[in-house]
Amino acid sequence: MTDMQKVDREWMHRNNQKLILKAVLEEKECSKAQIAARTGMSVVSVGRITDELIAMGLLRETGGEAVPGQKAGRPAKRLALPLERLQCVCVALELQGIHLGLVDPYGTLRNRTWIPFPKETPLIQEEVMPWLARNLEQFFRENRKVRPLRWIGMVVQGIVDARRGEVVLT
Repeated sequence: MTDMQKVDREWMHRNNQKLILKAVLEEKECSKAQIAARTGMSVVSVGRITDELIAMGLLRETGGEAVPGQKAGRPAKRLALPLERLQCVCVALELQGIHLGLVDPYGTLRNRTWIPFPKETPLIQEEVMPWLARNLEQFFRENRKVRPLRWIGMVVQGIVDARRGEVVLT
């Protein structure tokens, strides 16, 4: 196998994982057969990839329930996203303080808090970033039952000067 074939095979596998996750995201809960029909993949391929995604913690099986239109056989196990695992921390930085929250893949705000800036803290990077890091650590401790993703979405008011690495607050 050439390096290019290996890259193509890995790319296709990652792409198929994304297609399956997208199908489950859009349906909220579905069977492997429904995913196969929606993506055009074989049920065997879907089964193999969903087993990997379950092992990675990106999918979970729910109780076996009859699929609409199913006439015979054992009810199919359904797949869903583990919303408690797939939450992203979001930060909205304002002149008066920060909003911290947890957002699930469907955009639902699961938890939030508002923390005003201390009056004595000047709004400069050297002061705000350590203060923000301390408050994020506290937010994680308070929400330790939830295992947020490793990404943080941040919103700032104003214009970002990328060259200087600054936000011009408005």
